[in-house]
Amino acid sequence: MPGMDGLTLARTIGLDLDLAKTPFIMMGALERSETLSVRGKIEFSNWLSKPIKPSQLYAALCSLLSSKPLPLQRPIATAAQLPQLSAANRRERNARSPKRILVVDDNLVNRKVAQRQLERLGYLVDVVEGGKSALAMMSDALYPVVLMDCEMPEMDGYATTAEIRRRDSGRRQTTIIAMTADALEGARERCLLSGMDDYIAKPVTLESLAAVLEVAFNQTEMG
Repeated sequence: MPGMDGLTLARTIGLDLDLAKTPFIMMGALERSETLSVRGKIEFSNWLSKPIKPSQLYAALCSLLSSKPLPLQRPIATAAQLPQLSAANRRERNARSPKRILVVDDNLVNRKVAQRQLERLGYLVDVVEGGKSALAMMSDALYPVVLMDCEMPEMDGYATTAEIRRRDSGRRQTTIIAMTADALEGARERCLLSGMDDYIAKPVTLESLAAVLEVAFNQTEMG
């Protein structure tokens, strides 16, 4: 920002005894490491690189405002304990609060990786290899969330999303999250303009997946 940039403002506030404990979420177009190498070393608990995804902002705000850790903030070590639950316990939990996800990806390895990650997080998962198969599955079952690969042969994620939104008839019943390896500028905007709700870049980590799904299911429950 002109006059006084955000890092200088944060340092100045930190020198004020009445304001020194004010928490910050720093937002910048550069990565945190790049910015710090230019500005000098300074520590912040939350740093978001633009463009900021809704799930990232939600996770950062929860970290600051919650008095206890939220599920989306858990380290992998904690999430990895989920598979140790017995099959009976998983069925009981899902019967009380079913959270079904459909994964749409033409790559077999990607489907298997996504399925294992989602099952570790406690979700019920179905996988299909293309847009037409996804539409057929969604004709027979309700999926609150769909993880959609963008680049697929025959019917890609954009066309599949357009057909899902046409079937919704103006009322969104499904949260669609794009999964794509395209990190070029404008990729996220294209996904949102096509009717998708959020965007997650490949390779997908367990933490980023947990965060984006926490937001997605909160939205579906409120909707």
